[in-house]
This record gives sequence, structure tokens and C-alpha cells, in this order.
Amino acid sequence: MLTDARWRDADARPLRHPARAMTAGTRHLQWRAIQEAAQPMSRLEDLAERIERLVLRHEELQRTNALLEQQVAGVTSERDSLRSRLAAARARIDALLDRLPADAPAAAPQLAPALLQGAQPKQDAA
Repeated sequence: MLTDARWRDADARPLRHPARAMTAGTRHLQWRAIQEAAQPMSRLEDLAERIERLVLRHEELQRTNALLEQQVAGVTSERDSLRSRLAAARARIDALLDRLPADAPAAAPQLAPALLQGAQPKQDAA
């Protein structure tokens, strides 16, 4: 609050009313009082603006979080599907390996070089 001393002119004589006599010192004191009174309002307005920005940022982060949760759910579903397909492929390979004859591993080294060269594998004449 303003004290009576602030409303005195340069001669230190008390004024009857601040609005009646406007000396240079009085104008300066009044301007200073206006600035001081405006600062809390300015701070309050700054605080209100900051709160508004924080609320907007919060809403933006909530939307981003929701999108990321959807992406995680999609990727998790895809991962589970791929795991299931991998397990099925492994089961098929195991079944194929079980169907191979017992002497097939001995014949495999003979077939590999011929397949790499693009030639037909040699057939044993029986």
C-alpha cells in the first residue's frame, strides 16, 4: 500500500489530495505506484498464460501418449503373430526332418556341391 510519505511533493509538504496538485515529484511517485500496482497483475497474467500453456502441453502429451499406446498394442499384436508363425514354421521343419530317411545326412554332402554349381544331382543307378 502507498504511505502518506509517497504523496508529498519535493518540499515535503503534505498534499491535501494527490489528484489536485501534480508536481514533478508527485507525478513520479504516482507513476511508480501505478507500475508497482501493475506488476502483481502482470505476474498474475504471466502465471495465467503459463498455466494455459501447461494445460495445452498436457493435452498434447495425453494425445501423444494415446497414439503411442495404440502403436505399442499394434506392435505387440504383430510380435505375437510372428511368434506364432515362427512356432508353426519350426513345427513344420521338425516334421520334415522326422520324415527324412536315416541315411539322408550321408547323401547330403554329395548333393550340395552339385546344387551349388547349378548341375543336376547325380542319381545312383540301381
